[in-house]
Amino acid sequence: MGRVEVQRTIAAPCERVFELIANGDNAPQWHLSVVSAHHETAPPIRVGSRLRVQAEVGRRSYAWTQEVTAWDPPRVFRDRLVPGEGPFHRFEDWGQFEATAAGTRVTFGVDYALRGGPLGWLIDRLVLHRRLRPQMEGSLAKAASLVER
Repeated sequence: MGRVEVQRTIAAPCERVFELIANGDNAPQWHLSVVSAHHETAPPIRVGSRLRVQAEVGRRSYAWTQEVTAWDPPRVFRDRLVPGEGPFHRFEDWGQFEATAAGTRVTFGVDYALRGGPLGWLIDRLVLHRRLRPQMEGSLAKAASLVER
């Protein structure tokens, strides 16, 4: 249904930016919709690691489990929703981190589909899709403020 991708250059080294953004335990510090998050699997983070997330999507609160599907510090991470949980039929998010002269270029994206067939599509187009980009841009701005101090 939906795909949103945002970019921002953060004036900090890749390792520091990756550690903040890719480590799900840190999500409540920088991600505007995440209320709490904790790993269900013991460190170190690797493909197959699971993270329990509590988030507010719109005015509703949801909980779901995400599983790491790609982990290549400090360059790439990718997570997917464990099927059957949360408000999404399908949800995947990712981050790519590239060193630049100005710091780290972060590409943060989500690819998702809401439950509910045509009604889910309508809700996405009228509400969620319009809110996601500014929320994701705000989240990266907050991440930048944390690591650029």
